[in-house]
Amino acid sequence: MSKSICDLCGKSPHGMIILTDLSGQKRQLCRDCYNEELAEAMGIENFKDFIKTYQVKDVDGELHVFEIQKEIFPMGIKWVTNEIKDGEIEGYRFGFYSELEDDPVECLQKLYRKINQGLSEKYVNKESVNG
Repeated sequence: MSKSICDLCGKSPHGMIILTDLSGQKRQLCRDCYNEELAEAMGIENFKDFIKTYQVKDVDGELHVFEIQKEIFPMGIKWVTNEIKDGEIEGYRFGFYSELEDDPVECLQKLYRKINQGLSEKYVNKESVNG
């Protein structure tokens, strides 16, 4: 399965955004290019600088790697993390919405706390049943 490519920068990350203008012309953008265009149009300056991966061990000591994505909307910002295994999105997913003017550093800390809390407990127990 081939990944889509951003029409502006040529990157092919997980999750692309398709924009259609009033004439029906479509553009496929990565989140970074989409955020940059929307931030410029809305006058938002603190949208770029954040760490885009986070690694943490769960309650059993297993390492989990998360890709952090930030998406700007006219009414707020969506922060989402997806667990990445072997280059594909698989496993845990965490997220929340923030206000446009919220401090991105505080938002990242909130996201890290959600991940840490989610991985601090076991939710499924494996059992063998005879018969």
